[in-house]
Amino acid sequence: MKCNRADVYQAAIGGCLADCGMAKLPPRLLNKRESLTADDYKEIHAHPIFSYKMIKDSSIIKDSVKVAVLEHHGRLDGTGYPNKAHELIFKNHCCCRCISRHDFRKGI
Repeated sequence: MKCNRADVYQAAIGGCLADCGMAKLPPRLLNKRESLTADDYKEIHAHPIFSYKMIKDSSIIKDSVKVAVLEHHGRLDGTGYPNKAHELIFKNHCCCRCISRHDFRKGI
């Protein structure tokens, strides 16, 4: 994957901020020791939206990184959350591919 230095820095920033929206979730959910319910998962699946809202107005973060943060649970096959990620996004944005956890798991 060919990325210039600026894209690598942006991907690193995006990777660090991808889960910042977890801070908006209730502590009872984050500290829960029992199995998560369907409602719990629904709440957790909102964290990329919270992360995006926290960074969307930042002028130092590229728009492609903001999309990557929003779609970091998206998958190349179009599944994932919060949105069904588009394959085009992943193929065209170095940062999206770096931040996507699915790509990392697949490579291991």
